[in-house]
Amino acid sequence: MMQLAIIGLPNSGKTTLFNAICGSDRPVTPYPILEIAHHSAVVPILDERLDALQAIFQSQKKTYARVTFVDTNGLGMSEAEGLPGVLRNRLANQDGFIYVLRSFESASAPHPLSSVDPLRDFSLLEGEFLLSDQLTVETRLERIASEIALKGRRRGEELSAERMLLERLALMLESGRPLRTASFSEKDRPFLHGFGLLSIKPLLVVINVGDDPLQPLAFPEISQAGAALTQLPAALEWEIAQLPKEEQNPFLCEYGIRELVATQLPSLAMSALERITFFTAAETEARAWSLPRGGSAVEAAAMVHSDLARGFIRAEVMAAAELIQAGSEAQLRAAGNLRLEGKNYVVQEGDLLQIRFNV
Repeated sequence: MMQLAIIGLPNSGKTTLFNAICGSDRPVTPYPILEIAHHSAVVPILDERLDALQAIFQSQKKTYARVTFVDTNGLGMSEAEGLPGVLRNRLANQDGFIYVLRSFESASAPHPLSSVDPLRDFSLLEGEFLLSDQLTVETRLERIASEIALKGRRRGEELSAERMLLERLALMLESGRPLRTASFSEKDRPFLHGFGLLSIKPLLVVINVGDDPLQPLAFPEISQAGAALTQLPAALEWEIAQLPKEEQNPFLCEYGIRELVATQLPSLAMSALERITFFTAAETEARAWSLPRGGSAVEAAAMVHSDLARGFIRAEVMAAAELIQAGSEAQLRAAGNLRLEGKNYVVQEGDLLQIRFNV
């Protein structure tokens, strides 16, 4: 299951956003909470395709893909030595981040820096991560140098690939470039995974407009930093989300809101994390799964059950949209739109997989 941390400066509205997304009622205070704490909630990623697949297969139950949102405070508390260790370790375990940037004035909840500037706040949050990553990279390079000094040239040859990668990372970080903007080879991946780097993780930026009308977004610096970008009135959406469904429409119409953005954030997060949705369906259950983009059929099988990957023979693949349009599996087969694929097949968004296996 994906896990995303919602972070921001004090009074940015991150807890309000967490409440709007998760349907919770965590208290919101006009003053910064100084202790490091986090709260989490699991949110389903609603998908009309899964509803239709359940009807076609007459599945007894359906299970949406899910994402865990974590409301974390502590950003903006670090000094020159970097993020507090407890907070850094917690953030290193996340799959990605949501930055909440404030773009509204409020006399009752003043901005901690006395002025509203979303781009400045973005730079401050990015700076926390860049500094943390710099310290991580420098520490590892120092350890490599010590190992080579103790064990000689042979050890240096063994560590050469890692050292070259780290030196590349150090140059990027020193120039202020977040690591998510770089391209890495497959041989780099094991090293990168072990470092617990923060600026390499996918990022979704939410501009919290308060009660102000939505305006065209014009933050090219954020896009250049490799982040996805959206905006919403977090407090207003939280208030509307607390109403019964039948009472929400008049308020949505009054404020000119077509759909609550907060309800779309799980799907936006999927896109920011470069994940796709694939489906499995049978009489017992219709289920949506989240797979990293570029994942193979055998990797998808492993998510469903380890036995399916271990004994993988082939995958019967249907496009969920085509199946829904056809109305039945039999009609899809008759149209010749069912394919047999091997374990190296790259799963596509919206595929329905039926794994054939033998163990």
